[in-house]
Amino acid sequence: LLRVALLLLPFRRIASFLHLSAGDERAKQAPASPAAAERVGWAVRAAAKRTPWKSACLVQALTAAALLHRRNLPAILYVGVAKAPEPFGGMTAHAWLACGDRILTGAHDHERYRVISVLS
Repeated sequence: LLRVALLLLPFRRIASFLHLSAGDERAKQAPASPAAAERVGWAVRAAAKRTPWKSACLVQALTAAALLHRRNLPAILYVGVAKAPEPFGGMTAHAWLACGDRILTGAHDHERYRVISVLS
């Protein structure tokens, strides 16, 4: 559903629907149940591998954020940009979701991106 929403709706409406707002104070707190947060991250990553369409990093991060919100667990969504590898040049973007000090989705290579937006 979030993949379709990203194609049809402005991002600010999706973020509002998922109760995501600018900032990260609540999400920096350690979750009451880190194991539950890890299970959500695992489930989203596993499901993304099995969808017949491409479930990119932003779709995975938003899906995990929605599931964590339903469980009243804190989450922080990062969006970052980096220079694209040569020969293409230009920019590339990446999104990842963290809960406390754990990265649940999009952990691969996230450190090479400069954070431009933080939502929790």
